[in-house]
Amino acid sequence: MLWDEYIERHPDGYRYSRFCELYRVWASRLTVTMRQAHAGGDKLFVDYAGDTVPVIVDRLTGQVRAAQIFVAVLGASNFTYAEEVAVLIIERWLLGRLRHHRFYSLAELNAAIGELLRQLNDERPIRRLGVTRRVLFEELDRPNLTALPAEPYCFAEWRLRRVGVDYHVELEGHFYSVPYRFARSEVEVRLTPRAVEIFLKGERVAAHLRASGNHRHTTVPEHMPSSHRRYADWTIERIRREAALIGPATATLCELILERRPHPEQGFRACLGIVRLVRPFGADRLEAAAMRAIEIGTLTYGSVRSILDNKLDRQAPQSPPANGAPLPRSNPCGG
Repeated sequence: MLWDEYIERHPDGYRYSRFCELYRVWASRLTVTMRQAHAGGDKLFVDYAGDTVPVIVDRLTGQVRAAQIFVAVLGASNFTYAEEVAVLIIERWLLGRLRHHRFYSLAELNAAIGELLRQLNDERPIRRLGVTRRVLFEELDRPNLTALPAEPYCFAEWRLRRVGVDYHVELEGHFYSVPYRFARSEVEVRLTPRAVEIFLKGERVAAHLRASGNHRHTTVPEHMPSSHRRYADWTIERIRREAALIGPATATLCELILERRPHPEQGFRACLGIVRLVRPFGADRLEAAAMRAIEIGTLTYGSVRSILDNKLDRQAPQSPPANGAPLPRSNPCGG
């Protein structure tokens, strides 16, 4: 390659044999190397070339970046693969030919590399053997190689974790569910760029798409006990809507329950239970029971249920509202 470029610039310069003689004099001052013999298909050497492709230009911004070249070579045949003694070949033979070109994307660079590799492997004989790398590959390496895996290798990390009482495992600021019966168990977690797999004693018990560290929960409904699953589709906003559809007294009662807790979520189950009483008792009776519960200041699911079970919702109110606030009007007899 160097002689080709040299003679192109100096047509009357040294002939190839003299150029090589001078090169050998220079090379004689290099340190000795160790010859190695490799069985077919036994070893694949990988490395990054020390030099880089100097010019990758962003068409929009004009930004120039250096691209690293990945190199892989089979030991027996010297069959070479490169993208973005083989590393030296790539640095001298391939990078030398690319150094005067300007590329505008990695795809464009890889296309150029692919064509040069085709010439290196298929057209350019190894001088001391008189055959190409392709021929040696077919004779030495290919018969001893097995098929590639069906899927590319995926780098994974393993972590030891203990499942929380809420049957979730915390990983990098996110919580992933496991079947509830494994709460408090010590598990192994396999973490890949895209997935989270959770193992208990070698058996995979849960798998999730990996999420960002947003301190939220990824929960599979099937991992929840049935008693929890009934609440999974409900939110505080939905409870408020459902209570308002039943009537103003039920809406007021639920709002008071939510307001009087340090956190609205603490009143979630009480309000959900109250809203669901509409099924067995009907909207009119639930409205009357809600008004009575507010009047006597017992703002709990248990008190509303007791009022309905004992038919106290049919009795006239005996005292003014406990908090002195005006209440929505309702017929206490449900008529």
